Amino acid sequence: MKRKAWLGLTKPFVIWHNLPPESGRLAQLVERLLYTENVGGSRPSPPTIPLQTEDVDMSGSNAGTLQSYQDHVQDYIDGTSQTVSGAAGSWIDAALSGLPTTARLFELGSAFGRDAAYMAAKGYAVDCSDAVPAFVASLTARGLSARVFNLLTDELTDSYDLVLANAVLLHFTRDEFLFALKAVCRSLTAGGRFAFSLKRGQGEEWSSAKLGAPRFFCYWQPEQLEPLLAEAGFSSWTVETAVTQRAHADWLFVIAVAPRHIGLTSLQRLKMSYLPGDLSFD
Repeated sequence: MKRKAWLGLTKPFVIWHNLPPESGRLAQLVERLLYTENVGGSRPSPPTIPLQTEDVDMSGSNAGTLQSYQDHVQDYIDGTSQTVSGAAGSWIDAALSGLPTTARLFELGSAFGRDAAYMAAKGYAVDCSDAVPAFVASLTARGLSARVFNLLTDELTDSYDLVLANAVLLHFTRDEFLFALKAVCRSLTAGGRFAFSLKRGQGEEWSSAKLGAPRFFCYWQPEQLEPLLAEAGFSSWTVETAVTQRAHADWLFVIAVAPRHIGLTSLQRLKMSYLPGDLSFD
């Protein structure tokens, strides 16, 4: 079966691919991905078949950190600011800038819902999530839409205009961090944004500060992020450094933007290499 679709690029080109008859659903998916708003099509729906992803060595650090949160939810709430202000507030405002209130927002690691409430007060509906069941119970008790979700083990199956992760990815190993970047980039709409924060510093460590129970932390410098953001498929990004009043004062606030057009970069980003048959570009 030979199929053809035009890409909405500055210099259009044709992608031809040969698929056996039994691969009809794959062919339909490719056509939907390649037909963009630039050429009169509608925004592609999320894929209905699993995307191929790289393996990531899931260390025990994530499970151990999540267990510490599960056992000390109230300690975390009591020891965390209840309001959004300063550099974090400016970062969230920048991430929301220009987005209509109808935009689809998903938050990773919502904890007790502080950032979600801040965005809701600006008119946005936020889908909350957390990998810690006790936090999700707290969120739903407050009337927020929330579900248990672990970015390292669960798949993002919807498309979002903004994904927010405040002080979440800092608990991931460096391999897990790259895995997370790629997973989120695949889930964003054209031009969608991924806003995340990290602790600035060197190396990795386990710390029992704040909770009285061990949590894993991985520290980053701005120059370490750029090659990983590019590898994950983002087209542009901003990395702001800030000195805060938190116990760990130095932070990085990142907003990464997905490509605005469905092109060759996006095909690579969506890991379409599993398609059978020959794939050639003219």
